[in-house]
Amino acid sequence: MLPSSSPFSPGLISILHPSPAILDLPRLTSLAQRNNLTTYDASYLDLAIRLAAPLATLDDALRKAALAEGLPVL
Repeated sequence: MLPSSSPFSPGLISILHPSPAILDLPRLTSLAQRNNLTTYDASYLDLAIRLAAPLATLDDALRKAALAEGLPVL
């Protein structure tokens, strides 16, 4: 339970810490291999894809992968 003074809503927490059922390791591995990324970086890319959100990054490889996957990059 979050303290009443917490700036985070329960919905935000569930996005930041998705349940294990949402994490699809074969999907992450495929995304990582397809874009020559670590699975760590691919997890950020996958989250942006699932949320249909732009990806904010200064990492060149992650930026190129996001563009290749059709995501806008900030």
